[in-house]
Amino acid sequence: VVGQSVGQLVLPEDREVYMGLHRRAADGESGTAKFRIHSLKGSLRWMESHAVPLRRPDGTIQAVLSVTRDITEQQRVVDELSYQAELLANAQRLGRMGSWDMNLRTGRLVWSDETCAIFGIRPEEFQGTFDHFYGFIHEEERGRFDEAHRSAVSSHGVLETEFRIRRADGALRWVYERGHVIFDEKGEPIRRLGMITDITDRKLADQRQALESRLLEAISSGLPLAEVLAGIARGVEEVLPGSAACILAADAEGVLRLAAAPNLPPGLLERIRSQQ
Repeated sequence: VVGQSVGQLVLPEDREVYMGLHRRAADGESGTAKFRIHSLKGSLRWMESHAVPLRRPDGTIQAVLSVTRDITEQQRVVDELSYQAELLANAQRLGRMGSWDMNLRTGRLVWSDETCAIFGIRPEEFQGTFDHFYGFIHEEERGRFDEAHRSAVSSHGVLETEFRIRRADGALRWVYERGHVIFDEKGEPIRRLGMITDITDRKLADQRQALESRLLEAISSGLPLAEVLAGIARGVEEVLPGSAACILAADAEGVLRLAAAPNLPPGLLERIRSQQ
């Protein structure tokens, strides 16, 4: 290769990267670039060049010094890690399952992209703190959540719990969390890590099935119609937390009447009755 341009060995698609590095060095800017070459034996190799300008005593540039090393093995490792990370991200996205990792010494919390999606935020919006995460947990769920985490630490066991969250867009969702705690040689907890998945659809299906079973039982037991209808309204409220349900029924003349409203706000209840 003596007397030949090194640029001839560089892959055409990487040649501008290689040449640009040296042009910038000739203009006084040091830099680093990665590029691929076809070796003399025909194999594809990854190279890394560091280029710096060499100056005369008066500061003018006399030449460019470039040091190049073979980084094929390091690049192979980087590519493999990147590939594995992509596989994991795709698996989490397809399975609607996210991962998380909490450093208990620094307080740093890391979420995967899918975990951020479950909570309705972009990855760059997550602040990386437990407090930010805790703010998503529904107020009524925090006691159960705290107890599950305390139990996992005290028993050195598996962390497993279900709880409601309020996403950034205000939507209420059910999530399932499973993880474990890592301890140091003194038995002190230093890290928590695990997975989280959205189980809202399953929870709603379970609640609907439970409601249907209760209604069938109430009807078959011969309860008064008013009690059955009130039970239906309460069941709807359970399936849709934060809602207040009422049931309107048509009388013999086809006029709609208020049949059940066990938890409707008094003011709204009076307005409905006044229109009957």
